[in-house]
This record gives sequence, structure tokens and C-alpha cells, in this order.
Amino acid sequence: MTLPLAAASYGFVYYRTLEDSLNAIAELGFDLVEIAAPPQHLDLSDVRAAERRAIKRALDRYGLKCVATNPVEMNPISPIINHWETAHRHYRAAIELASDLEAPNVVMVSGRANPLAPMPDEQTKALLRRRLEQLLPLAQRLGITLALETVPYGFLQSSAEVAAMVREFDVPELGMTLDCANVYWAGGDPVADLRELAPMVDVVHISDASREQWAHTQIGRGEIDFGGVAQALRDTGYAGPTVYELVDGEDPEPRLRADWAQLAEWGWGR
Repeated sequence: MTLPLAAASYGFVYYRTLEDSLNAIAELGFDLVEIAAPPQHLDLSDVRAAERRAIKRALDRYGLKCVATNPVEMNPISPIINHWETAHRHYRAAIELASDLEAPNVVMVSGRANPLAPMPDEQTKALLRRRLEQLLPLAQRLGITLALETVPYGFLQSSAEVAAMVREFDVPELGMTLDCANVYWAGGDPVADLRELAPMVDVVHISDASREQWAHTQIGRGEIDFGGVAQALRDTGYAGPTVYELVDGEDPEPRLRADWAQLAEWGWGR
């Protein structure tokens, strides 16, 4: 069983344009890509239909299929209404972009709590529920899944916390992105979480990290059990994409090229 492997465009943001990033990813041998939307690549505050169609043509030209769009730097639990209005526009644009690119998922973070004066958990959860309720109708109409990501800062840090929120809604358009580096750095066990929660997971992110340093770096620079992750995905019958999200401030291209053989040995591939 080959586990479908995608590359994330996010790591290329300071090194290539979005189109050049897609070209590089295809030349590296990938068929699948997760498209992140930092403003250097794509401004979701003002992305027009023509620009979305141009990205789809680029994907077709390079023989790539988009598995997810990923807005970055958004905070859906900000109590500042202007901040939420910006996040709302970006997430709606990401949903529309995913639809136009024929991508099934939008990766969505749960948000960042104020580290000095965090809102009480129950109030924050209620706020996130309201924000999700504003986004889900568009996702449902367009057939897109909001894949809520485990993040190691501020709010809903663990896979169990994200899964509990997803279970509350119990709709197919709300699922999970399980980021192995995020889970591990926050003290969790991504292998155990995948074995327990695989039916709820729509996207898996892999990269290396350690308990001491939060990172999304190259295989071998941290402590992630990639072989265990791959075995858990096979054992649970996970059929979704695994995204190698190499985002560490260095050009990802040479590392992506170098790591293909190791990833294939564990069972990931085209």
C-alpha cells in the first residue's frame, strides 16, 4: 500500500514565486501539493476568480493535484472583530480557492489565545463554534472539508481537543489535520493519536521536530518516528494525503529531493 505523498508550497515562499514553486515540486517527482497562501505567494484578501483559474491552469500544466489550501497567520478566535473579519474573508477565499482547484480540504488552525490574559477555555470554545458556524455553510455548499489542525500554541493543542470539537459538530465538512511535529512538540504521541483518530483525519502533516524545539524541519534533524507514523497510517487504512511540510527558513528543494528515497522506504510515494 503506497501512502499518497504531497509537498507543501509554504516552505518555498521566500525562494520562489508560487508558480515556480509548483514547477519545482513537480520536477521533484510529486503529483500532489498543498498550497499555502502567505501574501508573498497569494493574497487571500483580494484573490480574484481569474487568479484562481490561473493557479488551476498551472497545476494542470505541471501535472499536479491540490490536496488542500492552507491560509496562514489567521486567528479565528480573536475577540477583536476586525481581526475576525479579516480571518473570515481569508478562510472564505481559501474555501473558494479549494473548490476552484478541485482540492477537497482547507487546513484551518483553531487560533491563538492571548498568552498574558487568555480567554477562559469554555468562552474560547464557544467563540470558535460561532466562527465555524459562519464558515461551514460555504464549505458545505462547495463540498470542502475544513480540516482543523493541531497547533502547539494557545488553544486546542492536542489531537484529543481538536477531535472533541470535530465530534461536537458531527458533519463531514469538519475534520482534522494531524500535524505530527506539532503534536510531538506539545508532548503528544502522533503515532498513538493516528491509531486512535485516523477515521477523523483528513490531512496528515509530517516534518521533524524535538521535544526541545518546535520545528517543521528535515527528516533526521529531530525525533519524529516517521516509520511508526507510516505504519499507523497503513494499519488504520488511512487513504488521505500526507503532506511533507518542510518549513524551516531554508530552501526546501534540495532536502525534498534528498528525502524521497527515505520516504519511499517507509511507504510514501506517488
